[in-house]
Amino acid sequence: MLSIFLPSVILIFLFFTTFFIIALSVPNGFWFIISPLTITLLLLFISGVPMLEKKFTDNPKFQEYARVTPKFFPWFPKKTNHS
Repeated sequence: MLSIFLPSVILIFLFFTTFFIIALSVPNGFWFIISPLTITLLLLFISGVPMLEKKFTDNPKFQEYARVTPKFFPWFPKKTNHS
């Protein structure tokens, strides 16, 4: 089964990417690429994922979940090395 760390991150990325695709129909619309890139960087490295990881630092179950779950694109969980 596909899984993702924070489903809202990919949805927000798709939302802003849609604006970029629509903006391509106007002259100089390619400059709107700044919007999805900025929001993605903010969510992955400043606000979304890092803040959640910091909040649950002392939760071992969450740490295991975070270790095996993709952060951005939905994909299959990584294999675990349980003995």
